[in-house]
This record gives sequence, C-alpha cells and structure tokens, in this order.
Amino acid sequence: MSRQKAGQLADVVLSTLRGWCLCHLGAGTIAFAAVACPISAQGVLRVVERRPVSSAALSLGAVGFAKVLGDGRVLLSQPQDATVWVLSPTGNRTAILGRRGEGPGEFKSPVSAGTLGDTLWVFDSQLHRFSFFSASGRPVRDLKVPMLVGPAQSAAMDKDGSILLWTAYRSAGPRAARGLVRLAGTFASPTPLLTIPDDGCEARSAPGRTFSLPYCSRPYWGQSADGRLAILLDPVSSRYQETGLVKFVAVALSGDTVQNVQISLPRTPLPALDFESTLATIARHQGLSLESAKRLAPRPHFRPPGNWIVVDPSGGLWIGQARVGDQVRWTSVAADGTIVGYLDRSVAIRVLASMGTTLLVLESTDDGEEHLEWWRTGR
Repeated sequence: MSRQKAGQLADVVLSTLRGWCLCHLGAGTIAFAAVACPISAQGVLRVVERRPVSSAALSLGAVGFAKVLGDGRVLLSQPQDATVWVLSPTGNRTAILGRRGEGPGEFKSPVSAGTLGDTLWVFDSQLHRFSFFSASGRPVRDLKVPMLVGPAQSAAMDKDGSILLWTAYRSAGPRAARGLVRLAGTFASPTPLLTIPDDGCEARSAPGRTFSLPYCSRPYWGQSADGRLAILLDPVSSRYQETGLVKFVAVALSGDTVQNVQISLPRTPLPALDFESTLATIARHQGLSLESAKRLAPRPHFRPPGNWIVVDPSGGLWIGQARVGDQVRWTSVAADGTIVGYLDRSVAIRVLASMGTTLLVLESTDDGEEHLEWWRTGR
C-alpha cells in the first residue's frame, strides 16, 4: 500500500471511529474504547490535502528547525552539516547558508533563522552570534551577541532589528530566571518579556546528584512563522490538579503586549507502572533505590499535556502530544483558548510551522525515512 493511500485510509478510519479513542491499558496493551473519550465527532480533524515540499533529489537529512517566510520560502536546518537550506515555495533548493566551522558565515549549532528586510539571518547558539546572508546565500556580516547567564537556547529578531533571546538572565531573586528577553541598541539593558515558571522537574538525591523527573509537565515556548508572536505554554500550575487547565501566555512582539489565556486540554491517564518503570531506570543510573527515588518524585496522574508547541501567526497554536508508541496527537487551539480540533496520526509526525489550517509537517515512516510536506487540515 502506498504512503498516500495508507494516510487516506487512516483518515477514513479516524472519521468513522469518531467518538472512539485509543486507551493504554498498561503492559503494552492497546484497546479501542467508547468511554471517557475526549474527542467529539466535531473535534476530529482530517488531512484533506498533502503536497510534498522537497524532492528526493535533495537528499533531505534530519531536520533541526524550519521557518516559513512571508513569500512562501522555507528555511530548513540540516544539523549534520551545520547548514541551513533555502527552499522555494515549490520545494526547490535555491541556496545553502553556511557550512561547519567558526569563520565568517559558518556554523557550529544553528538553532533559528529569519529575515531582516531582504537579508536572511541565522542564529548559532554555540558561537552565540547572528550571521547575515543575501538571498543567494552569500555571507554579508556576523553579529556577536553577549551571553547574559550562559548561552541562549534560541534567538529571533524583529523587523526593527531588536534581538530576542530565549535565555537565562539575572533577576531580583537569588537564582537566575529564564525566559524571553529583548536586547536593543548597545545590549546594555535587557528587557524581560516572558518569564518561564520554575517547572520543578528536577530533584536532588542524597549524593547530591540532580536528575529530571519522568513525565514532568515542562513549559514549552515557540514563535510564529512571521516572527510577530511568542507564546509560552505553561502546564506547571495544573500538573497535579484535576482541572486540566493549562495557561498560555502570548506576547505581540511589535508592542510587547502580553495576553494570558486559559485552555483545558484532554488528559491521558498515566499508569503507575509506566511511571515506576521509567523512574527505576533513572534511579539505577543515580545509584538510588526505586523507593528512594519515589520519595523525591511524586507521580503525576496524567501524561504531559504537550511535548511540542507551534505558534500560528493568528495567535493560536498547535500542541503536540506523544501518546502510545508512535501515536501522536496534535491539538489546534484558537487565540482565545478554544480548542478547534484534534489531529491523530499512527506514524510519527512533527509539525514545524502552521499558517491557519495549513501545516508544514515532517513525517517519519517505518523505514526510517523523513518526508517534508504541506498538509491542509479540515473536518
């Protein structure tokens, strides 16, 4: 069966099941059930059209990030080569930005990209600098960015050239804060725009070792494809509550206007055996007994409400949640917090960018290949 026909069949099955859902019963058992299912018939989304972005001739490798520009071009990173490809709206590669190295216009770890006027920029988190290129891929200049408290995770640039860093920074408290910071002018006075809450996802054992807690609901952040919005998804405050409410905070980067929105995401129960199995592996590496580790790590009742976030220029977002095995759910949320619908797939997919109902998707197949496609979603 071809990949296209398999996808169509999956969509038909999903539409037919409507209110049915996949339940994880523990010990690897999966069953269909018609009870306590968060998907309504109106909530199911389908892929109504899919169109390849890149041809096989491009020899597409692993994708680090993708950025869709206003004219339809796509900036696509290839971490194995430390390069960024420029693809035309039809999927043809028109330029390759950079190469591995530390010289002018070279990269070690490119993590984000965008445009400033007619110029393309790429931010490297290890070299901690922006590199600027012409549309044809010719290096123009580099701009070193000061570290506030260690290297930034990612960076962006608004239309006026102000720099936005997702980074740790010094705050009034005893510990450094993390969040979105604006740098302008001489970089002397960073302005915090969003603060990431302390997720409490780390525990310290008696020997002094710190380890990450399994199934912890960490905050996730992202920026829209047009660079005008930044959104922070914060499930921390509701991790152990029964409400299911999750907060997302949006910042309009043209005027730094902050908006807080509450949404209620469907929750998947977390079997105790799953948590204990994962925690036992972590404890073993830390030289702890399972019982000692359990005293440091309260078990969440539900799986994290999100593992990825993609921000739409409209102010809405797509939230990705890993489910059972390769089952992946992507939830579409409007700017006011209303859930638009759910897109469930039986193969691993990663939404790289969204423009309304149109998604840029990286799909991983069973044979290990990855395909970059445009998907249009609908009922």
